[in-house]
Amino acid sequence: MFKKLFIIFLVCFFCLNTEKIVQASKIENIEFELSEDEAVLTFFHLSKGEAALIVDGHGQSTLINTGHASAEKELFSMLDLFQVKKLDTIIVTRQEEGYDDNIKALSKQFSPETIYVPSSYTNTLPFSNPVKWKKGDHQLFGKGLMIQVLNEEKEETPSIDLSIKYGENHIFYMTNYSKQKEELLLKEKLEDVNVVKMPNLAKGEALSEKLVEHMDPQAAIFTAPKDLQHGSPFIKYLYELWIDVYFVHQMGTVSMKMNNTHYEIITFPVSEYK
Repeated sequence: MFKKLFIIFLVCFFCLNTEKIVQASKIENIEFELSEDEAVLTFFHLSKGEAALIVDGHGQSTLINTGHASAEKELFSMLDLFQVKKLDTIIVTRQEEGYDDNIKALSKQFSPETIYVPSSYTNTLPFSNPVKWKKGDHQLFGKGLMIQVLNEEKEETPSIDLSIKYGENHIFYMTNYSKQKEELLLKEKLEDVNVVKMPNLAKGEALSEKLVEHMDPQAAIFTAPKDLQHGSPFIKYLYELWIDVYFVHQMGTVSMKMNNTHYEIITFPVSEYK
């Protein structure tokens, strides 16, 4: 009887200590092992600027924005963490620091086939013929990822907002927002939006209740370091609508894994991989 109890004790002790070892270790790489009908959209945690990566089960990879120049090493570390060996496409949604700073370094490392920019984009690129996107333009990437320009800003800072669809999943990738643009957005078919990547609201007004209810998303993702905080009236309003809220700068990298009909959101706290 004593021998059995001693063996049980040893097994429990080993399990407990094994769990501690796993918890203490850092994630060295992240691989989703996607099937052919799956894709994953990942919003990288960067100290400054924003960048998001889309990879499908066929290996097609698209990077949306490139982060700030000061976060170049972080960006390349994230691409290495997610085992990115090639970039087929780079999309820039705004001509501004924090969005297009690292195109040159990325082009040198990955030699993307195509770079997409807003139609009024004027910065010099290390790429002979970037594709200039205007409202209504769209492109199928791989076999199931459709990206369309829903809104374009020409008069102030050149920028575009994107509709990203994979199967029945719909992500509205917002770059900027103003009350003047709201009426245009209310005319768009956004009722089927699942996830909204919020614009940098630290620079302007929060989205109106009318627009939020028009989209009726299940989740909202904030990427800017100085975005609205948990206690703000707008964030409280989102919670009241049972909308899941993710602060990339506070929570860490956020991934949205999708198949043709469903999605799940996975978070990777910074402490687990840095």
